[in-house]
Amino acid sequence: MDGISESCRIAAWQWLHRRRRNAPHNADIWHLRHHAHRLLPVIWQQVQDRTYRLSPMQQVSPAGPGRESDSLMMWSAADALVLKWVALTVAPDLQIHPGCLHLQGGAHRAVRKVAAQLATGRWRFVYRTDIRGYYRHIRKAMAWRVWQENTTDPACLSLIRQYLAYSTEQGGVIRTPGSGIPRGCALSPQTGAILLRHMDRFFSERPALFYVRYMDDVLILTQTRWPLRRAIADLNNFLNLEGFERHPDKTQAGRLERGFDWCGVQFTAGQAPRISDRSLHMHRARCRRLDEQLRARGMSETGIAARVSAYRARWTIWADSVLRAAKG
Repeated sequence: MDGISESCRIAAWQWLHRRRRNAPHNADIWHLRHHAHRLLPVIWQQVQDRTYRLSPMQQVSPAGPGRESDSLMMWSAADALVLKWVALTVAPDLQIHPGCLHLQGGAHRAVRKVAAQLATGRWRFVYRTDIRGYYRHIRKAMAWRVWQENTTDPACLSLIRQYLAYSTEQGGVIRTPGSGIPRGCALSPQTGAILLRHMDRFFSERPALFYVRYMDDVLILTQTRWPLRRAIADLNNFLNLEGFERHPDKTQAGRLERGFDWCGVQFTAGQAPRISDRSLHMHRARCRRLDEQLRARGMSETGIAARVSAYRARWTIWADSVLRAAKG
């Protein structure tokens, strides 16, 4: 394989090391790492020959009663490695619109860009919404068509097609969802970015509004109420055509004075940006979930406290940095 692909293979391997450095002792990443000298050449040869086959995603964190959608599914270490390689290989040629920011600087750039617009004093009305179950409702045929428009690499397309037709295994039962893409995959944010490029282009070309999208979160700012109403109607039309719908609990329209949550930051006219209540609630919930998962693994109290404390420290660093971006 060429030099670019070689650099992507190295980067994918380093990424896998970082992502699964805290995996349980019986996780397959340790077998792959221990036998890397023997297994990796075989994996990469299969990728090149287009004979590599993805395995069903495995359930690693059972959901509670009535919360089946909360179960965590994970690719095998080898599958995660080759899918990350695909994501790195196709990244330079992806047709991503500038209005879609989650692959172009992440939340910090999205927050900074919105803060800069608010500082102009030009906008008076806001519409912020979330696409309900974005990953879960993506149509596979549409996603496959868009991916074919973004890459011609046969090895990558072979793996992308398998990724879109993914299966899950829970308790020995294998299921292949009829729609949607898997969470927790390096290709999924890219799929989410390129899938709605036509919508990003449409709204970004409207002179009477400011538009930005961060994965499934959409924000529109206008000077007057009429362009906002027109934009909402157009957005609904786009979502309906693609089989999506707005999340009723994450949709807000009105004057900027009422404030809005964007990428974890609460913006309110006349007040300094702050971490939103929803972000704080999610942070506390994740701390509790991490504690439960570590206890289920049999980790000691000292180990649990250290892991949860490390997570809180990382979240605090993120919160401080995103607030700095919001304040310019």
